[in-house]
Amino acid sequence: MEVGVVGPRGELLPPKKIKDMLGLKPGTKVVYWVKDDKLIVEIVPRLEDLLRRKPVIEITLDEFHRFRKKFSEKIG
Repeated sequence: MEVGVVGPRGELLPPKKIKDMLGLKPGTKVVYWVKDDKLIVEIVPRLEDLLRRKPVIEITLDEFHRFRKKFSEKIG
């Protein structure tokens, strides 16, 4: 466990070890939420990084269009 501090303007300052482990650099975007009275911080992936990932599923264009049509009909 590492301990960070809250800066004078209320900014969250994680320790260097955590920033290095996660690759946090100035300008890195993060999202915050609270779950069970705990602050959760998650890095927002850059579009470039998402595009480099292997697809979660593989479908044909026809399958995509059929799914989209069914979904559109379902939501009205």
